[in-house]
Amino acid sequence: MTSKQRPIASPWGWLFWIPVWLTLGYAVWQLVKTFLLGFCAYNVLEPPRFIGLRNYVTLFQDEVIGICLSNTVRVMLTAGLAVLLVGVILGLFAARLPLPCGLGLGYGLGLASLSVMLPGGWERLLSGDVYGLLNAWLGFAENPVQWVSVHGFAVQNVLLFFLCLAPVYGIVYFCARRGYRRAGIMISVCAVPILMAGGWPYIMRLVGYPSTNYSADWLPSIIYDYGNIRFELGMSAALQTVGLALVLLWCVIGCLAVWGIAGLRRQICRNACEKRRPTAAWIIWGIGLLALLVMLLPLLIILCTSLTPMEELFLYPPRLLPIAPTLQGYHDFFTVMDSVWAPFFTVSLLWQDTWYLLLAYATVVLPAGIGLAWFHYRGKKIGALLCLGVWGVFSLSITTAGNVFMAHVGDSLPLIVAFFTGPIFPLSLLLTAWILDTGFSKVIAGTAALQWKRVWLTIAGIATTACMVGLSHMYFVCPFIYREESKPFLQRLQALVSGGIARCGSVCAGSVLLLIPIAICGLLLLVILLLLRQTDRKDECRSMPSVSSYQYF
Repeated sequence: MTSKQRPIASPWGWLFWIPVWLTLGYAVWQLVKTFLLGFCAYNVLEPPRFIGLRNYVTLFQDEVIGICLSNTVRVMLTAGLAVLLVGVILGLFAARLPLPCGLGLGYGLGLASLSVMLPGGWERLLSGDVYGLLNAWLGFAENPVQWVSVHGFAVQNVLLFFLCLAPVYGIVYFCARRGYRRAGIMISVCAVPILMAGGWPYIMRLVGYPSTNYSADWLPSIIYDYGNIRFELGMSAALQTVGLALVLLWCVIGCLAVWGIAGLRRQICRNACEKRRPTAAWIIWGIGLLALLVMLLPLLIILCTSLTPMEELFLYPPRLLPIAPTLQGYHDFFTVMDSVWAPFFTVSLLWQDTWYLLLAYATVVLPAGIGLAWFHYRGKKIGALLCLGVWGVFSLSITTAGNVFMAHVGDSLPLIVAFFTGPIFPLSLLLTAWILDTGFSKVIAGTAALQWKRVWLTIAGIATTACMVGLSHMYFVCPFIYREESKPFLQRLQALVSGGIARCGSVCAGSVLLLIPIAICGLLLLVILLLLRQTDRKDECRSMPSVSSYQYF
């Protein structure tokens, strides 16, 4: 951003961060409660009783907990480093290319991440019987391989990679497009363990709990065991404190490494970076596009299975494409969900949950996005990092003690907590700031004319982002909501997976119905961002500096 395009220089920009500070205060209070509860014995039925370091002594002596801690380190050093390396490389190189290339790749990666959340596709692909697609494609149909039981740790790493790649790519890409590459990489480093821990409930249905010989059990699973099954909340809090220490160690080491590498690169390659051609960026983008086609295979399986008649699901060898496509799976889905389970589609529940998340977006995310995009003041960068830090503190502070508290206050707070602990919070904040910056920053600075097209596109972008936030509750998994009629839609859909191959068609039909709204919103947002960029290019007095000329901070 040039000197003629600076946003409003005013300390009043800090007022837009007040909701963030209030949210951060609540998260820190929960974190303090977690730390203190780790020194107590608490089983919900009796008041907490101080026992000193007994929980921590038991923690390091228990064999199962030792296996889980060892698996945690292995997961972070394999899946964590892989998703960080691939996401950062793709995000940095895609930011050097035209906007449609980067946004299109991000949209596709987002759909690939949703394939892990939606049941049906991965279950049929990794099925350990003769009807498993992977066994048929690899020639193991006669002697099927039990992929989840035998290779549970590897399957978990693959699923975590698919689930976390899109958010990491989005964070790096958004920051790199605005010139803050190093900040985007640091945020991604800190985001990886939070994303992986938050994604565990979606993977649990595939790898099982407990997994075979505890091969795929790690820290989130053992925390859930002690907190929500055994109700030993003191031990659960101690485990979360250990998890917090591991996350802080990961973040400190990762951020120092990024800081050092970026500084060394700036000193050695300053002149070379200015003259570098985008050929390497196109090559990396092409490789990422080819990998994306493979990653979309589970979604293709979901779509094809939803159109497959039940009798064709039992064909040997199994087929991906249906011979006689039918909509019977969709009919069976609504029949089963409305008769056996609590009604799947409830307009009152949909509106109520959407309203709660829209309120969280309007009171926290939108003001922070305005302060980030339109104002220039001392400490703005620190404030932006702290705003995203709310996401991390929230994720690490909501323990099973908080779950017990939320079970008494109703079902609205768990949804809001799920919003702040999921990837939708940082991505919606970055998207909001990007839309506001592209739409009005040059108008505020006096370097572009105010046009109604620009105004309506900005309003449409904010409305679409808010709509994505409001509909995101359909993809939440909240184990501490016990009333069936109040459970999120995805959580009710997952209950059908236990029906086996006979229910696979109806499960995939429900997954397609859940995918359609968020896919339409994402596509609409992509078009709006492209139109905003086109309007910005026509109206700006001076062209934006290239990504390669941005400076680190």
